[in-house]
Order: sequence, then C-alpha cells, then structure tokens
Amino acid sequence: MTEKVAIIATTGVDAHRVLFTKEALVSGVENINGDRAVWSGVNHDLFCMPLGKVTEAWVESHADRHFLLARIYYEDVMHPVVHLKTGTQLALFEFSEYPKPLVRAFQNGPQEQTRVYVDIANFDDWQKYDEFENDVNYIDDRIICSAGLGRKSVIPEPL
Repeated sequence: MTEKVAIIATTGVDAHRVLFTKEALVSGVENINGDRAVWSGVNHDLFCMPLGKVTEAWVESHADRHFLLARIYYEDVMHPVVHLKTGTQLALFEFSEYPKPLVRAFQNGPQEQTRVYVDIANFDDWQKYDEFENDVNYIDDRIICSAGLGRKSVIPEPL
C-alpha cells in the first residue's frame, strides 16, 4: 500500500463553489477517525470501486483559513481477473485490515428501508430533484432518496 497525506477540504471556496465551515471540517475529522476507514474513490462516486481508504484526519490552520488533512492508503497491488461469460478484463483490489478495516457504506435508519443515493449534479435544480424524490416515494414510501453524493466531476454522468 502507498500512504499519502492530502488536503481534503478547506474553509475557502473550491473549484465547485463549495465552502466548508471550520465546524464542518471538525465534524469530518470525527467521522474519519472512527473505527473503520472511509473509502476514497473517483469523484466521490459510490458507483465506482474504492481505490483507497482514508484512515486518519485532522484540521490545521494557516492565516485565516482551516484545512482538513487526511492520511490515505492506496492499494498498490491489482489482481487481474476475467469475467467468465464475456471475457472482459477486470481489476480486483484487495484491501488489508491495516491500519483499520474499510467501510463502504453507512447504515442509517431502520433495516426495512432502502436508501437510493443520487447526485444532485444530475438534476437541473433542486426542484427537479424534489420531483424525482416524490415520484420514488409514490412508488414505495420505504425508499429513501439521498442527494448527498456530491461528485466533483465537471460533467456528471447520466444515471
């Protein structure tokens, strides 16, 4: 595994017009420093496999800004595998339990509910998202929509 330390977020406005407060950064530290490692992937996209895991975070201050820094482990060893039916070449990454096990998703709410994660970037505005959420709830009110993915891709993929 390769270990890197990276700036994850700042109290400055980023390229996607997101501004975090110091309190939000501190909250992120609390989540990251739990018992399990948070996954690190491409553009915050839960549909992509994780490429690494974030195991430790802290907030540092410089001048009037605050920075959320994190220690990230990336898997160096890729095992090539082949899909049996199609012959498509795939990649398998195995994450060790060091320094703590990886968590892929967080459980929120009762088990009889299903959570559907969508990216707000796939909608023209919040009103379109609200319409989608209402349509999903009309189909089955046990399905909970969450627009919290927030990928950082400039052009969102269609879902």
